[in-house]
Amino acid sequence: MPAVVAEHCGRVSAFWTPDADAYSGLGRLYVDDPRFHEVYDGTRARPADYLPDAMTAYALVHRVD
Repeated sequence: MPAVVAEHCGRVSAFWTPDADAYSGLGRLYVDDPRFHEVYDGTRARPADYLPDAMTAYALVHRVD
C-alpha cells in the first residue's frame, strides 16, 4: 500500500501541492463523498476502507507540504 499512496501523492502533487492536513483531508473525502467512495470501492480491494488512514500516515511520515 505505501507504493500506491506514494504514486497517488505524486500524481496529486502534479497539479496541487497539499500540506499534510490537506492530503489527509483528501483521503477522508474519498470516504465521505459518495461519488469518490463509489469510484474507489469499485474494485475488489475496496481501498476506500483504508486509503484515508494510509494517506494520513504517508503525509505524516513523508512530511507532505
